[in-house]
Order: sequence, then C-alpha cells, then structure tokens
Amino acid sequence: MALVGLTVVFAAAQVLQPDEPKLNGKERPFWDRPETNHRLAAILKRSCGDCHSNETNWPWYAKLSPGSWMMARHVAGGRSKLSFNAQTEFSVYERYEILDAAKSGVMPPASYLWLHPGARLKTEDLAVLNDWAEGKLESK
Repeated sequence: MALVGLTVVFAAAQVLQPDEPKLNGKERPFWDRPETNHRLAAILKRSCGDCHSNETNWPWYAKLSPGSWMMARHVAGGRSKLSFNAQTEFSVYERYEILDAAKSGVMPPASYLWLHPGARLKTEDLAVLNDWAEGKLESK
C-alpha cells in the first residue's frame, strides 16, 4: 500500500515542473570570446557552464520532479550570482573570487560533481585559474 502511495505522489509531482530559469545576459559566453585564453575557456565551460551561463545542459533526470525543482533553483541561483553571458570582463578582485571558490572546493559544488565528475577541477586547472587571476594568462 505504501508503494502505491509513493508511486501516486511521484507521478503527481511530474505534473508540477518548474519553469526554466530566465536567461541572464545576451552576450555570447565569456569563453567564446576571441580574447579568452583557450585553456581558461575550456575549464570555465566544462566546470562552470551548466550553472553560470545560458548554455545549461539539461540532462534527462532534470525533467523528473523533485530533481527538476532542485536543478532549476541551482541554475537560477548560479546565473544570478555570476553569468558568463552577462559579464564579459572581470576585475582582479572578481578573478580572485572565482579562484578562491574553486580552490576551496565551494565551486563546483560536491552535489554537482557527483553526477558530473568531468567538471572536477584538477591541479593544472587551478594553476590556469591562478594565472588568470594574477593577470599572467595570455590571450588565445
């Protein structure tokens, strides 16, 4: 009986799908700009793009409630805090903020890495972010 109840609740939850978060910015993403270093572009797109750009890849499980609600909330929050489509230049302070979030493991979040292990930042990725923060990274 409990299994039937859970099945009914799960099925009913599928009717209540969230709206896709609004797009933030109309510019092409920072990593697609000609002046962005290609190594930096690849790292940002791979590890940050789903939540911090208008180029979110919505996998099949993002269409199932209650996961869809959580993903929509995460993407909306990510885009509102930092959108690589809305912002095309970064101050030294902003670059260091991004670096600090990456080095501390706050970004990308562990809950995201669980299903997207390819987004995990490696030591060499952090070195590129560090060079970018310090202004030592050459353009493309």
